[in-house]
Amino acid sequence: MQKLIFLCAFLYCIITNTAAQDCNITFKGRIIDFHDKTPILGASIAVINLNRYTTSNMDGVFEINNLCKGKIILEVKHISCETKQITIDIDKKISKDIYLEHHLEELNEVILKASKKTEQSSVEQSIKKAVIEEFTDKSLGDALKTISGVSTLNTGNAIVKPMIHGLHSSRLLIINNNVRMFDQEWGDEHAPNIDINASDRIDVIKGANTLKYGSDAIGGLILLRPKRYTVKDSLFGSILTSFNSNGLGGSLNSEIIKTYNSGYYTKSSNELQKIRRL
Repeated sequence: MQKLIFLCAFLYCIITNTAAQDCNITFKGRIIDFHDKTPILGASIAVINLNRYTTSNMDGVFEINNLCKGKIILEVKHISCETKQITIDIDKKISKDIYLEHHLEELNEVILKASKKTEQSSVEQSIKKAVIEEFTDKSLGDALKTISGVSTLNTGNAIVKPMIHGLHSSRLLIINNNVRMFDQEWGDEHAPNIDINASDRIDVIKGANTLKYGSDAIGGLILLRPKRYTVKDSLFGSILTSFNSNGLGGSLNSEIIKTYNSGYYTKSSNELQKIRRL
């Protein structure tokens, strides 16, 4: 009997305390951008300690009803915003502005820089002017065969296509005086239409450094660099001759360059080649 009386008294205290507690409080808030003070639509508001959730409307306004007196913990989230958590002590109907630090998430400028480690993943070899002059009557492919790892695809007496790692045509990128060449990509019978005598240096680049010039240089890059003339008033030229006993052929290349103090120059070149006997 005593236990029953004690239980009834305990339940009465709980019911009385619950009835006395005010749970009709409304909390109204507004989510605002910290920078331009504009309302934020679709922000997620969670009352962590009560497991209650809501979202903000077009005006950034939200409302949570039927709250009891005491502390609530709000967690406010929104896309591109830093999540904010605040504690509010509620004893009557209140309203509050909540500011979120809003950021536009986008990539900044991406800069690729070469270092010693990245340079080790690429191979660059060059043909100097002295070697180019030895192939004055030959093609670009013939001169490139002097570089290790470079071979040629021959489909005729003068049709020589360079080949790197077994790749040629559209798999190789050829740039002549900052101009990309496409004629070697048309087929096996199309060789690069380039006069190597106009180049002061020929570079062959294999590896990651080819990305600087194009994304399709899978096999490698062939870069032909013209000679850079001194900015001064001058006149000079050169004559190159060659003779081949096999087929009795020969050629003569001549050029005259006139440079000016203004940085401009004029160039006249001529090539005379005797028809070979097969």
